[in-house]
Amino acid sequence: MTLNYLTDEDDWLAFQIYHMKHSKSMKKSSESLRYIGFALTVLIAYVMYRRYHVPIIYWFFYFGLSITWVLKYPKYIEKNYAKQARNMLSEDENRAYLGKDLLKMDDHGLTLSNDHRTYILKWSVFNKVCLTEEHIFIYDSSVSACIIPASAFENADAMKSFYEHVEDKISLIQLGH
Repeated sequence: MTLNYLTDEDDWLAFQIYHMKHSKSMKKSSESLRYIGFALTVLIAYVMYRRYHVPIIYWFFYFGLSITWVLKYPKYIEKNYAKQARNMLSEDENRAYLGKDLLKMDDHGLTLSNDHRTYILKWSVFNKVCLTEEHIFIYDSSVSACIIPASAFENADAMKSFYEHVEDKISLIQLGH
């Protein structure tokens, strides 16, 4: 099977955001910072109240601020991460991630090529495949993947069929077949 498609900045950013939201280590780090910020804000309010006899109304202000932090932090971190990813992508050495891609799939694995690079990846390299409404991400390491946009397929059924085929290949390899 052969697919011709265009990987643009939105596709690459979609993968980065997907990975950020689903990576165990990223989620753990994000959640830790989220609740540490909450705890520090409440602690500062408590110290200010006890030590300096700041009126209790300020305690409620800091508590409200800390609740706002907990609620808004996920969107803040996503926006900040996307900004960092865009900056990284704008560096010249990362231009190979974007452009027209040709993906060939056979019994041995995938060959992904564009004007800047060619990767020949055996099925044993892949550890998981993820399906979203807009993309298929075939992970070749814990932090990188082949990004295939939905536009590469004729319809949603073809995309799902491709996903299931790749998932079967990866499963067979992981089972040792």
